Amino acid sequence: MNFKPYTTLAYVQIVAVIALCALLGELFFFLPKHADSEYEKRPLAKMPQFSWDNLLAGNYVDSLEQYFADNFPFRDQFVKTAFALETYRGFSNSEFKYYDLAMQDTTQIAPICADDNLVAEQSSAPEITNNKGILIYNGMAIELFGGNDSLAQPFIDVMNNYHEKLGNKTQLHVVLVPTHQEFYLPEKKKYASEKKNINHIYNALPSDVVTVDVWSALDAHKKEYIFFNTDHHWTGLGAYYAYEAFCAKKHFQPKSLSLMQRKSIKNYYGSLYRLTLNKTLENNPDSVVYYKPPIGTTTFQYLPPDYVQKNKILLFAEYATALHGYSVFLGGDFPIVEINTATKNGKKAVLIKNSFGNPFAPYLIAHYEQVFVVDYRYYTDNLLTFIRKNNINDLIVLVTPLTANTAWHCRMLDNLFKHKSVPTAEDSLLLAVDTTYQVLIPQPLPPSPPPPTIAPPKKINNTDTLPIEIPDTIQNNPKP
Repeated sequence: MNFKPYTTLAYVQIVAVIALCALLGELFFFLPKHADSEYEKRPLAKMPQFSWDNLLAGNYVDSLEQYFADNFPFRDQFVKTAFALETYRGFSNSEFKYYDLAMQDTTQIAPICADDNLVAEQSSAPEITNNKGILIYNGMAIELFGGNDSLAQPFIDVMNNYHEKLGNKTQLHVVLVPTHQEFYLPEKKKYASEKKNINHIYNALPSDVVTVDVWSALDAHKKEYIFFNTDHHWTGLGAYYAYEAFCAKKHFQPKSLSLMQRKSIKNYYGSLYRLTLNKTLENNPDSVVYYKPPIGTTTFQYLPPDYVQKNKILLFAEYATALHGYSVFLGGDFPIVEINTATKNGKKAVLIKNSFGNPFAPYLIAHYEQVFVVDYRYYTDNLLTFIRKNNINDLIVLVTPLTANTAWHCRMLDNLFKHKSVPTAEDSLLLAVDTTYQVLIPQPLPPSPPPPTIAPPKKINNTDTLPIEIPDTIQNNPKP
């Protein structure tokens, strides 16, 4: 008898919970669905199309789960509340905020590209990366590099293997791009120096490999808008200064910025904002500035898995909106893109890259008749065979030290020169922070203005994180 009031209360609680779940379930089906999250500045998952192949592979259930997770009632309010509570965690003061990776496991990010067949399931085994966290300082999100000489050795081995297999017919170039921390944090506040790591890698390569000193080129312009505030990538201007350094090594005459058409996409919120939803970043949005060289091009995307069929795309996807502004460069990440140029000199280049290479690629059209842009994360054919078949003059590998010090990326780079089929789940899903952003689905080329309607990009998350000392001073990243 004494327990009856508590039993009644338990029944009431159970009924209330069931009623609440039923109400939310009904609201899910009747409330309107939104294409984008205004608060997170990203597209929301769409209802997946059913197919037996996707169901048997497990992809359909995963996509369906993501659709429900992205569209449950009052989701934005829940997200806002969760991140408001999160601001009380970690190390912070009025000057900085540090985000620890333990808050969110973002190493397991499925590849996003134009072909759904390349989107693999997520694995239960996370990849250990060298990223040591994100620091918000002076209105800018700064990734912290944690690589070392030992972690860089697999990349050195892969580049030496490239050099040996290419022989004398194709010149190998290695272009390592340092990130934000090198120019906006004092040396004593870094976990590790990207400059030292880059020098170690370059010194370990054969003398006839062309290495490009991007660090010095960016350091000379660090007071300019060479990195985004809310995103882990560099800007079109930063990529231009790297292009100038490349031209100096190649004895090319770089095309002047004054001869290029300058265009801009304003109010861009990038990957590091979407990861942290930090208020300081929200008040300091970016502009995606891009420069169009005055050279005629025709651009194609090769379709996997055979890479025989190809679709015509745009070198600059100018239909991109602020939601996915970085995808204006090449329209996003694709396994392989072919750029045919009006530079009729018979020279051909292959650029191996992740998303950091997208702003760099368009500048090459001034110096090569054909440029092939290969994303090592998605390309599943034998690249060495492709290089020999197409008589490629220059092979250019452009990545960041974050990439060069991560085993998974080195393994995928190594796979390019091997006969292989579509990557396994293990080899297809683990993308470190330096590689991810919104990808546009290419639109049919319009016969005349106006531009084609944009197709919503697929969802993507980001990044990794751990505590650091408070920096004394830092140069604020200038606005465009």
